[in-house]
Amino acid sequence: MRGFLEAVSTHSDASIEELLAAVLRPLMRLLIESGIPKSVLVEGLEHARRELYSPEGTSAPVRLGSKQRNCMELLCLWRRNQEFLGKDGLPAALPFDGGSGSFNRLCQLVSRDVTADKFLETLCAFGAVRILPDGTICPNTPTFLLANRKKAGAMAADGVLKQVAGFLRVVEYNVRHSRLGRKTRFERSCTVVIAEEYVPIFERIVRERGQVFIDALDEWLERHHCVRSPNGRYAEVGAGAYFVDLGNIKNRASEDKTSK
Repeated sequence: MRGFLEAVSTHSDASIEELLAAVLRPLMRLLIESGIPKSVLVEGLEHARRELYSPEGTSAPVRLGSKQRNCMELLCLWRRNQEFLGKDGLPAALPFDGGSGSFNRLCQLVSRDVTADKFLETLCAFGAVRILPDGTICPNTPTFLLANRKKAGAMAADGVLKQVAGFLRVVEYNVRHSRLGRKTRFERSCTVVIAEEYVPIFERIVRERGQVFIDALDEWLERHHCVRSPNGRYAEVGAGAYFVDLGNIKNRASEDKTSK
């Protein structure tokens, strides 16, 4: 089972083709095992292919590789290390250089193989930081986002594919193991029909509480990611939290009637 689910590589240096296979293979297996005939799947894929389009401004796919994880670790350290916090306890605006409390020092703590200039280039390109008029560097987001805010349609394709692959893998793992009566992995979600006016409120709750949830898990991972394995084997693991949108419903009364 383990070898079957991990047949396609999703490591930092995986190609876009490998990551795409890591998404499509478990998705197709899940759809087939759920009882959907292969002929219907083929028809659906062909219909989707005909509707494919290229958004204006889209360029070649961006592959961040290990840079994505480095940027995530940098922003995480910025929020937790006292050396880089202001008097209010929030991430401080940092001078590029200057020893302790500088952006360069922060970068060195994350990786000595990547220069501060390279870190800054990637973080700025994806809108994670901004340079203030006085030259100091200030974070825009608590976590690294995969969409390039400076270029319409551009995003970290490998990061997006890894997120989708990770979700599909846990769903496939749980479907297969539950059928065999084995222990499954944590996978929970909830959806309820609510008034449209309450959607922004719920979205804010998910954002705030989800960030606390992810921060706690990421802190644990950061404390243990340097621990060496006695047998030399490692696995990339994590958890996700996200807002679910299943679309608008015109008439609640008709929805209730249909569901009875």
